[in-house]
Formats: sequence, C-alpha cells, structure tokens
Amino acid sequence: MSIYYNKGKQRETKMFGLTDRLSIRHVPFRNGYTASVAKYSAGDYEIAVLFNGKICCDTPVTNDVVRCGTIQEVTKVLIEVSALPKREG
Repeated sequence: MSIYYNKGKQRETKMFGLTDRLSIRHVPFRNGYTASVAKYSAGDYEIAVLFNGKICCDTPVTNDVVRCGTIQEVTKVLIEVSALPKREG
C-alpha cells in the first residue's frame, strides 16, 4: 500500500483507488465483502461493511459504521475489511 502526494497536494491511496475528492465509493474484496466509503463535505469519512449489498453488522471491524477523519484511517479500515475471512452466501 502506498499513500503519496501529487503536485496538486491531492492524497491518493493507490491500492483502493480513493482520493480526497471522494463522495461515495464501493470497494469490493475477494472475501465477499464490500466496503462502502462516503466522504462528507466536512472532510469526514464513514465506512460501512456490506455483504450481498446489505450492511453487515456482525464483523470484527464494526457492528455499525466506522467514522474516520483522514484518508489514512480509511485505508486502515479497508485493510481490516480485506483481511476478514471469506464469507459466502
């Protein structure tokens, strides 16, 4: 994973295709989960873990949604979601 600054000072996480200009993005993972990342105008992020298109409230990552203040915190949560055991159904 790499986070870098380009000439416009826009941070980007290459691994997940996220940028500071994000409003809503779904990030699917091979383990069957999807992370829904929303960025609010105040610069805060909110992440929901989805399975089959519905919020999944029974993961070790969260039982609701995760609020983050930086793209680095978002990246950490996405890595946790990607590391969850495979889920089928």
